[in-house]
Amino acid sequence: MTLTRQVVSFSVIGVCSGALTLVIYVMARDWWSPVVANLVALTAATLFNTEANRRLTFGTPRRRGLAHVQSAVLFAAHYALTSCALLGLGVLVPAPSRTLELTVLLTATLVGTVGRFLLLRGWVFKKAA
Repeated sequence: MTLTRQVVSFSVIGVCSGALTLVIYVMARDWWSPVVANLVALTAATLFNTEANRRLTFGTPRRRGLAHVQSAVLFAAHYALTSCALLGLGVLVPAPSRTLELTVLLTATLVGTVGRFLLLRGWVFKKAA
């Protein structure tokens, strides 16, 4: 698959994953703090995202288990990035609105997505030479 097709496929899956993350976050936020709601939302969305990218974007025959283990490392970095953004918002704005929380979460997610694509392409789903 060409780089252009990978970027398009990754983007479509990313939009779906992002929407799933935001929906779960909004629902979980009624019960938990921003950091816990973020963990729940990202966990669910990452499982979907990794498998969809394994099958549709990178088309790799690599074992699913290995891809999910490597993706867990990327998940930890992405969770740290988005959680730090939410915690930073809490420091700057003591009682942020849900809309502001979602804006910060979405912005941090977009930043992390670029790095995730590069690492998925070059490490997790790298074609054997």
